[in-house]
Amino acid sequence: MPVAVPPASTSQANIWVAAGEGDLARVQALVEGGLSPTVADSNTYTPVHAAASYGQHAVLRYLLSHASAPADAANVRDSDGDTPLFVVEDIPSAMLLLQLGADAKLTNEAGETAAETAEENGHEDLAAYLRSLTGEKPLYDRSGAAAAEEEAEGAAEGASGLSAEAEAAADARADELMAQVEALLAAAALRTGGGTDGEELELTQDEEQRLRDLVGESVLQQIREGWVGAEQAEADGAGEAVQASGAAETAEAAKAEDMDAASRKPDGPESSRVADEA
Repeated sequence: MPVAVPPASTSQANIWVAAGEGDLARVQALVEGGLSPTVADSNTYTPVHAAASYGQHAVLRYLLSHASAPADAANVRDSDGDTPLFVVEDIPSAMLLLQLGADAKLTNEAGETAAETAEENGHEDLAAYLRSLTGEKPLYDRSGAAAAEEEAEGAAEGASGLSAEAEAAADARADELMAQVEALLAAAALRTGGGTDGEELELTQDEEQRLRDLVGESVLQQIREGWVGAEQAEADGAGEAVQASGAAETAEAAKAEDMDAASRKPDGPESSRVADEA
């Protein structure tokens, strides 16, 4: 994804640089002058992508709510198929895009989702938040599950190794965590007036720490789920191995008994005839 490089002054900045810098007045002047909120540069980079990448909430809200914006402007794509949600780096920016119509389940030309892109770029909290909306598993868990599924060939339990009850409990906990996140952000918006009239949402240090704690707990929960699933799968595999070993020992014992019984049988007719001739 190309990144606009801000000049020393934005008074003559183009719309992409102005959007990335959060220069709302310049963006407004250019849009009112006839530019589309989703106009693409030579690299197919749009002002919406620029504002999303730099977390410029006031510009994002203006661009996506403008009368000239296309109906699906929040999901405008570049040449790689990336929507603005693919370039955000923080949860509040992602939440704003989603409120304005972004779709977290869309994939780009490489077949990746925004959650996968965030994870690959090291934005673990953001990736966890997006996965909580789409139901995706972390990339490292998904690849492991696929390999296990191929080996198990349709084992009764899913690739996660969790029972239906455990999965339901995990889903309920994830919903509870996301409800707390949304309540925290809503309270901050009510307190500061952020997220309305072009103003950015500002969090206090305590609110930011609480947000990190909540999202971190969500990530920790997924790690725990993966551990429980792996432990269950290992226990199931050990049980099957013990059963197989016991069956083999039983078969060997039966074979030994048959051989012993055969050695104690009386001589047959041929043996008796040879003995008489002797």
